[in-house]
Amino acid sequence: MRIKLSFVLALFAISCAACTGEDDIKISYSNGTVNISPANVEGVEFKTDGAHVKAIVKDSLLPDNHPTMRFILSGESMDGSFTVKSKDSTVVVLNGLNLTSRKGAPLWLRTKAGALLSVGEGKENIINLIAVTDTAKQKSAVVFANGNLSINGNGRLVLNAYADGCKGLNVKENLTIDDLKLDIATTGDNLGIDTLRRWGPPGDFGGEMPEFDMENMPAEVKEFFEKMKEQGITPGQGMPGGMPPMGGFPGGGMPQGGPGGGHGGPGGFGGGFPGGGMPPMGAMPGFGEGGPDGGFGGGFGGKQKYMGTCKAIKAGGVIVINSGEVAVTTESRGAEGIEGKKGVTVNGGIVNIKSMDDAISSNGRIIFNGGETTAWSVGNDAIDSNSQQKGAITIAGGKVFGFCQCGAPEEGFDCDFQPIIISGGTAFGIGGEMGGMTTKSSEEASSQPSILFSGLKVAEGAKVELFSQKDKKNPIAVIYEALPFSTQRSTSLFTCPALKVGEKYILRVGKEEKKFKMEKNFMTIGGAEQGGFGGFPGGFGGGFPGGGFPGGGMPGGGFPGGF
Repeated sequence: MRIKLSFVLALFAISCAACTGEDDIKISYSNGTVNISPANVEGVEFKTDGAHVKAIVKDSLLPDNHPTMRFILSGESMDGSFTVKSKDSTVVVLNGLNLTSRKGAPLWLRTKAGALLSVGEGKENIINLIAVTDTAKQKSAVVFANGNLSINGNGRLVLNAYADGCKGLNVKENLTIDDLKLDIATTGDNLGIDTLRRWGPPGDFGGEMPEFDMENMPAEVKEFFEKMKEQGITPGQGMPGGMPPMGGFPGGGMPQGGPGGGHGGPGGFGGGFPGGGMPPMGAMPGFGEGGPDGGFGGGFGGKQKYMGTCKAIKAGGVIVINSGEVAVTTESRGAEGIEGKKGVTVNGGIVNIKSMDDAISSNGRIIFNGGETTAWSVGNDAIDSNSQQKGAITIAGGKVFGFCQCGAPEEGFDCDFQPIIISGGTAFGIGGEMGGMTTKSSEEASSQPSILFSGLKVAEGAKVELFSQKDKKNPIAVIYEALPFSTQRSTSLFTCPALKVGEKYILRVGKEEKKFKMEKNFMTIGGAEQGGFGGFPGGFGGGFPGGGFPGGGMPGGGFPGGF
């Protein structure tokens, strides 16, 4: 008989995380040493190397032996870690811990039945990862969990991933967050033979989004779009590619390219075309190693050991945020803010994300039931679901802000051709569109009125307010206090509970005003009537021949496997 995670969570939900019991194991760090009390525990083997501790919970440990056993970590070390290996569920309490690791994950929870990570009330805990010396034996995340993980408590937890290729929080299965204040930052580069050094907007980029003119795009690009429509190919996720003034990320496409299956074979292109693109900006040269079997390797046209992106929070299952405060920042290319492979649900709390790649991403549904979420992406979609399900993005309550700074073809809300389901809450987006096509709600899909503004001018620091046309002085609702950047053109999805069919309104964004009458449950202003592309899976072999658009690369990447 093994302790189930649900049993552990129920047991410790009614107890104070900072309280101690007779079966608790206290691990106290002090510089390069560690004290374990009690040192001898039936069913637990400890291995230490300086301040690096590994606790192995043996199969003989049953609920009757230690029904309330917890590992309580405190103290400080600039070169330490804690690893627990167990088939049973495990509870780890952080009670004022300042821990830095130079040898992989500072906290590694190797628990098949799941783990609870609890933060002591009023306690601040700072955990850093600054080096991974052996990726085969060490985990490249500040906190790594092999099974389900729940994080709670009434204290603060700060996770900093400074090392290249390292994530903040990496959970193999499902992740649940409650109550605590959680701050996560990743500042390392993508791990590879040649780092990408935080490609992003140039220093003079003011957030002005370029036009994406379907009629004036290259003939080859038009043909691909038409073929996709004819063949019913569903677009997916991709990097921005490139159009002036920003050019997306130099090189276009994802650096690791698409999955195998394209034309090419060993070698592929020798690093793509010199310069990677056409004038005036071109693109970054390829890596010169050629492509892997089955494809050219995607955006850069060359092969590289792309071992890991510096995502802040990643889970192989579903991520659920119920309460607390979650703040996330990432600084390198490919570093998404929050990625739940099978879904992301926000039920409450305050969630703030600023990332270089997608702020929130999932292959499942992304659902907002409550709380306040601000998702800001510098170089990709703000909120991106690739599930292809009805309600891929669902807004049922709370406040949701999706801000995409790089512009077309990336969006504030992106779920490809699927309509966003809106039944409640407040939402406002800033983003681009692809040739007049963008992700939106629909008359049939949503019970709460919503509107899509195409070509909305946004000023940095602008307040977003909704007024009745009968009273232009007193807002019905203040949607957002101060927008984070400027753009001359945005495609903005907007909804709030104050909207009523048949009423006349003014949406004021700083000094910009849009007057409209809510004639039906969903409307567009500016002509964006069709569902939008979210980019294509994988990447072209080196982008379009020569790099594609003048700014570098096919927008969104390319077809699976490259050419």
